[in-house]
Amino acid sequence: MLLWSCLKERPSLSFAQNNTFPQKLRHLYHFAMKHILTISTLFILSSSLYAQIYIGPRLSWDFTKMESMNTNPQFNIFEITNRGFKINSLVYGVQVEHSVFKHAFMSYYFNYTRKKVDASIFNFLPLDGFVYRYYRNSISLKYIIKNITYLGAGVDYNIITNGRYTIGDNLYDEFIHRFIDYGVHISAGVRYKGFELEGYYYNGFNSNHEKPSGLFLKPVMSIGLSLGYLYKIRYNKKEGA
Repeated sequence: MLLWSCLKERPSLSFAQNNTFPQKLRHLYHFAMKHILTISTLFILSSSLYAQIYIGPRLSWDFTKMESMNTNPQFNIFEITNRGFKINSLVYGVQVEHSVFKHAFMSYYFNYTRKKVDASIFNFLPLDGFVYRYYRNSISLKYIIKNITYLGAGVDYNIITNGRYTIGDNLYDEFIHRFIDYGVHISAGVRYKGFELEGYYYNGFNSNHEKPSGLFLKPVMSIGLSLGYLYKIRYNKKEGA
């Protein structure tokens, strides 16, 4: 009962709004990204106009930068203590890709990871951080600039869920049910005989959460390195070719 009473008044977590991003554009972007899976499915189904479709597994090593923003200088109730890009984890995913035109490809990423964050949390219990599940969904346009080298850019619609307080390796109450982190990314990589090695940088805009917040976050950023393999699953020879 003591544990429950201590955690019942726990602070919740949400992102601070980025006021530099125009409100109307933010709503439009959020609406579009909310339907990213539907858009992706329709795009893939319409790919009969294109020559090649690929699918394959992807493994990434991701380093996230998550910074808290103190809204009350006299009292810090919840502060992330990781500094820089130190929240790292393995990311497991699937990539679907099809050609758009010569030297250009559209890629869809569906990834999952679990993050552990160190934090200083005001509570009667010695809480030392939290964990959460992270579902990252991306669309990226890639262009081969020379032989096997390419550059890419795209948008992300990511879901953070099942956030739980930790004391050491022990998990406690869930305090993050679900909130959205969306932004843009750029990438560069090489591809050879089906293998793809890629480095990326992601910059979030903001996020939202339905509960009042004890922790406000600056936009999340991450860098990482991915290795994947793509299998060709479809080839349509165009008429007259």
